[in-house]
Amino acid sequence: MATEIELKLLFQQQNKKSIIDLFDSLNDCEAKPLVMLKNKYFDTSDLQLRRWNMGLRIRQVGFKKEQTIKTAGTVIGGVHNRPEFNVNIEQDFPNLALFPSHIWPNNTELECVNNALKCLFSTDFQRQCWHIRWNNSLIEVALDIGSIHVDALNESICELELELISGTRESLIALAEYLLAKIPMRFGQSSKAKRGYALAVKAGIIHAENRDQLSDTEKLVHFKEQVNAIIAKKDLASHSVRVHECLTLGLGNWLALEEALVEGEINDLVCGYQNFQAHLKLLQIVFSYIQGLSDDSKAMFERLITEIDQVSFDHKKEDKQEQNDINATTVNAKILSLFSHTDYGNIQLILLDNILKD
Repeated sequence: MATEIELKLLFQQQNKKSIIDLFDSLNDCEAKPLVMLKNKYFDTSDLQLRRWNMGLRIRQVGFKKEQTIKTAGTVIGGVHNRPEFNVNIEQDFPNLALFPSHIWPNNTELECVNNALKCLFSTDFQRQCWHIRWNNSLIEVALDIGSIHVDALNESICELELELISGTRESLIALAEYLLAKIPMRFGQSSKAKRGYALAVKAGIIHAENRDQLSDTEKLVHFKEQVNAIIAKKDLASHSVRVHECLTLGLGNWLALEEALVEGEINDLVCGYQNFQAHLKLLQIVFSYIQGLSDDSKAMFERLITEIDQVSFDHKKEDKQEQNDINATTVNAKILSLFSHTDYGNIQLILLDNILKD
């Protein structure tokens, strides 16, 4: 068993060359050969593995095939930490019996689950890797360019994954800080697998999961209550704990709202963007309570809020569909504009660094 500790960063494809040039210029940085990875993800029609918080794939690199299962882990901001098990195989279909028996829930009829598996989606991408010595740690950086696809539907992959091979998590954060100061990037909360499941839902291959979740508006109300409690300084003994909880909640909601806007998961994009605006302004308040925060960091968040607020929506068109189309274009353009600023990802990193410290 291996346990991944990795940080996922998303970037715009036009920045690919700048990223490659940056790594090629670093000392103590060893470039690895470019490889093509073909991945097929499997689950049952009723998403049994998903309900167990597991993800199953077969990856092919050249003529070599490997089946991998990732078990329940944690995601804090963009840091992914999940135990995984890998087994070399010859065939194109998984054999669950090859994995350790202890990972399965009690009384699992493994053969029945295995027979019910089917390929739900695929991810194909080119991966360029570097091994970097950074602050006495060894970090593997993987740049992935490709697509996730289900039948005729597809989504692009433009990701940079920083995985800790040996050393400290602080070194991982330090390398990310260096990169984010050079090139506009942002955190990625969703794995390729999670994005693939969402695309399979769109394609009608599987049904959406029924999970009890708060609406974006309810999340905003809840978050506002938490922030108000910080401002009122209720129960001073637990004030730092409350700040930490709000930072964690705030960053998670930020990434979820961003993802919903980017992936078109919100019917009313104007309302979605306004929730995004309001949430970031509340998070700025929590941000100001971080101990030892520099004036430069506070100014960085202020610049971001100013940029977020520089948007206006059309509410005067008689043709509502035309009005909606114009506003949707405005939201999409603004989101892409935000992604082009290094402040965006840097603030996310400051939040994450302080969450992981406590």
